Amino acid sequence: NNNSSRFGKLITVKFDTNGAICGGSIINYLLEKSRVVFQSEGERNYHIFYQLIAGGKADPELQKTLKITDAVDYHYLDQSGVVEIEGINDEKDFSIIRRAFTTLSFDEDSIVAPILAITAAVLHL
Repeated sequence: NNNSSRFGKLITVKFDTNGAICGGSIINYLLEKSRVVFQSEGERNYHIFYQLIAGGKADPELQKTLKITDAVDYHYLDQSGVVEIEGINDEKDFSIIRRAFTTLSFDEDSIVAPILAITAAVLHL
């Protein structure tokens, strides 16, 4: 499954006495850390890495800032021989992530830029 989750989630939704949602939480667990450094034949690493690379191609300033190139240039992304999957548009998916940051009112300088920099840093290890 090219789009399977590599972690588990526990989602808790809290309701008030009127039945309206008043809170909640999401706890991620079972992150498949080994997947960052090794992928089986025919599988890709986590989607975010390929999305970031595609986003950099679409945004040369981002590419320059994060010092990212092509997926095939990174050992963590090219071990399985699969960097692209038919039907998956990493550039479009990256733009969805960027819109989500905006929707959540994440500040570009203090939140978004560090998230992207840390993600790119993993590729440079």
